Amino acid sequence: MPSLLEALELKYGSSTTDCSLTDEETESSSPKAALSVSIFIPKKSPRHTVPALLVLQDCDIESAGNDAEKLSKKCRNVEELDLAQNKLSQWTEVFGILQHMPKIKFVNLSFNCLAEVLEIKHGSYDMLKNLVLNGTRVTWSTVQGLIRLLRNLEELHLSLNEYKTVDLDYQLPENKNVSVKKLHFTGNPVEVWNEISKLGYVFPNLESLVLAECPIRSLALVDNRNSNEEPCSKKGAENLSEDNENMKV
Repeated sequence: MPSLLEALELKYGSSTTDCSLTDEETESSSPKAALSVSIFIPKKSPRHTVPALLVLQDCDIESAGNDAEKLSKKCRNVEELDLAQNKLSQWTEVFGILQHMPKIKFVNLSFNCLAEVLEIKHGSYDMLKNLVLNGTRVTWSTVQGLIRLLRNLEELHLSLNEYKTVDLDYQLPENKNVSVKKLHFTGNPVEVWNEISKLGYVFPNLESLVLAECPIRSLALVDNRNSNEEPCSKKGAENLSEDNENMKV
């Protein structure tokens, strides 16, 4: 399967050599040789750098490539990267790509199988604002690592990842990301609102939360010890009523 570098060279060219085609008659002793003209047909000029918007969907890409210098030269101006529906499966390869894109603002990795646990990477990704991880089966531990690393992230897509719970350690201050304002969570089989409420703790400045096609049974909070218990608000009301009766006695 090709690397990102191979896919780039296939799409944008890899050689700067022009193709020189000469009329065969110039090499012969034919009387027409004096009238022959050499024809130079330039090859499609390769791009030393690729566009700011780079779309390489469904290209079977599984790695960054083994020529870091060439990749850096080609990708130094990339701001938006769409690698949806490729064969990426290791986060080391993902960051092996992103490290060559200092201007990157948007990354779409949807429907690559990225279930491998991420080892926290160090690096500067201050310009990355939008990350799409739909259908990647990304683990919660990896999500937690990403939101700690990408401190300026503003929009995160976690749809269609088969999440039934939200397993984020929201009680640790270092796990909170105050920059994320939009979160897409469509199509995850979460039923209990308590799980969704954890996202509010992790992203305290959240302004938009998309929960389309999530089978949430109720918006009421329930006791964390047992998701099948009655809503806390209802139990609280009953307890308050009992206290009032005791006060009357």
